[in-house]
Amino acid sequence: MARWGWGALVLAAAAACSGSPDVDPSPLAAWPDTVAAIGDSITTAAVPDREHLAADNPELSWATGGADVASHRARIGDESARDVAAANVAVAGARIADAPGQAARAVASGADYVTFLLGANDLCAPSPPTPERFGAVAGDALGRLATGLPDAYVFVVSIPDVTHLREELGGSLRATATWQRTGACPAVLAGAPSSAELEAVRDLHAAYNAALVDACDAHPRCAHDDGAVAAHRFSAEEVSSVDFFHPSIAGQRRLAALTWGAAFGR
Repeated sequence: MARWGWGALVLAAAAACSGSPDVDPSPLAAWPDTVAAIGDSITTAAVPDREHLAADNPELSWATGGADVASHRARIGDESARDVAAANVAVAGARIADAPGQAARAVASGADYVTFLLGANDLCAPSPPTPERFGAVAGDALGRLATGLPDAYVFVVSIPDVTHLREELGGSLRATATWQRTGACPAVLAGAPSSAELEAVRDLHAAYNAALVDACDAHPRCAHDDGAVAAHRFSAEEVSSVDFFHPSIAGQRRLAALTWGAAFGR
């Protein structure tokens, strides 16, 4: 459960004691006015299908998109009955090293709610950072958010398990041919990794996610998804039919639902 999600219980208790029907139902002190999103091509909603071949389709992002994906921004707007601004500062191809710079842009947006999903490209890199380095940079970025946006709430999402894609789609000739042509995540997909190599990626995946939890736990207004996204096995329908790597629109919708439930318990 998201650590600041306990605020929902506090507000519910206050409402029960006072008998007031007007207490804001948000698990936060109040529903946010601006949602900022730090991330990579997952959060830019890159190439979800053949009608959206761009690297940036923010209207379809699980974090800042619209009603089509029931994003966090859209759900907050529905809950609060007002327009909610978006600042999607994610960049396709971004790695954890890009997090501090994206955090600076999120601070500049004045957001009061920030989502954070980075690390898949680090797992796929030829020379991935050590878990210690990964955690230190994530901590730097979260520290910048805490300093620059002291009243904002930050939600850290666990890194999807790219090895599940190989297990789910590895039997598809179209998928494997596309991975080889595009060079998608060679450590897992485009190449022919051994069982030991795949296990090493899984170990690094777990270590990165643990580092994100530790970095988040250092800040009282930061919460994480307790591994909900890391544990999810994306189905073929939830993966792009273009590159067999990024989430499809259904996948973005699933990401939004998983993370919303983890963040807000709804």
